[in-house]
Amino acid sequence: MRQAPQLVLGLALLDTSARPDDAAGKQGRQALIAKAEEDFAAVLAGLLEGIRSMANSLGPAAFMRQQQAMLGRIDSRPGLAQIR
Repeated sequence: MRQAPQLVLGLALLDTSARPDDAAGKQGRQALIAKAEEDFAAVLAGLLEGIRSMANSLGPAAFMRQQQAMLGRIDSRPGLAQIR
C-alpha cells in the first residue's frame, strides 16, 4: 500500500472485523467470559494451544522471517485512513 498503491485492487484484513458480533459471536464471547470467571487458566491454555498449533504448523523458519520483517516495520497508522 505504501510503495505502490496504484497496484492494489483490494485489501483483505483477515481475522478482524469492524462490525459488531452477530448473535452467535456474542454467545461465544459470553461463554468465554463465563469460562474465564470459573477457570481463567483453562481459557489461557486454550488460547495458547491455538497459537502453539499455528506456530508449529508454520515452523521456525517462518517465525524467524516474520520477526526479521518486524524489525524494519514503520508506524503505518497514519496511512490507514487513506485506504479506500
